[in-house]
Amino acid sequence: MFFYFNVGKDKSWIYLVVLLLVLSMNGMVFYIIHYSKSVPLISFVLVHFGWLFFLGGPSLYFYIRSYVEKEFTPGKWHFLHFLPIVLNLVVAIPYLVQPYSYKIEIARQQVGMSPSAYVASLK
Repeated sequence: MFFYFNVGKDKSWIYLVVLLLVLSMNGMVFYIIHYSKSVPLISFVLVHFGWLFFLGGPSLYFYIRSYVEKEFTPGKWHFLHFLPIVLNLVVAIPYLVQPYSYKIEIARQQVGMSPSAYVASLK
């Protein structure tokens, strides 16, 4: 319904939809990592969806900017907001090329660990 009533009016709703999807995916990923007991699911979600956390900022920026400026179109310098996502993907490459057994072992360590214990283990 949201798409139907807003098509053609302005394009700020596209950024809002992306923001809402990112926020809901972040909640789902947080739940899977910290409260799920599924080792294969945690091993997949742990790094493969990490870039989603960095997509919320640019989508919020583009939503507000397009809502304030009705004729807003992102220029080439606006895509610098996506630089943290690219950096996250570059940092994640060593994990992504590891064998599946290594990922399962890290996920087994993660199962049952509370969010505060996870943060403490990083220090």
